[in-house]
Amino acid sequence: PSNFVLCEGNQRMRGTLDQSEFQQAVSLVQGITQSKLSNPVVENIVLRFAGEQAEIRATNLSISIRIRIKLEGGKDGEIALPSKLLGQVVRELPQGPVEISLKGQEILIQAGRSKFHLNSLTTEDFPPFLPQVEGPSIEIPVEVAAKSLERTVFATSDERARYQLGGIKFIHKDGD
Repeated sequence: PSNFVLCEGNQRMRGTLDQSEFQQAVSLVQGITQSKLSNPVVENIVLRFAGEQAEIRATNLSISIRIRIKLEGGKDGEIALPSKLLGQVVRELPQGPVEISLKGQEILIQAGRSKFHLNSLTTEDFPPFLPQVEGPSIEIPVEVAAKSLERTVFATSDERARYQLGGIKFIHKDGD
């Protein structure tokens, strides 16, 4: 269960994102939600605003992904949106700033002359995400991570009998 509140008094979740960053993040996490599971809640993407960061998160109960992008003028909160629908909407938005605001259970996404109203879900039923790992970490630009994954994912196996081959190992060497 989330400890974020959808609405607090008159303060509602809202913020401004860059369209191209938002589209890249949604495209990456959308691949996780395209699963064969019968649990409809994992067919959603969680959009979480906290401070000056927006987190776009998804899981298929085997794999979880969390992508952070810059948020301007944000009010904290989190909601879940249908992955497929959000992906279609974000692709239709013009380049530039994207304003997102929550009113009740309806999220308003605006950019330029485009305006979309989507029904959102609370994140109460969404599976919990693992906490952020403490210790050394590296940051990889989205473009580099996406290209690296595209070049290696073909070699993995999704067969349950060969689960040892179901992952990708990242190795970081100083200076590389």
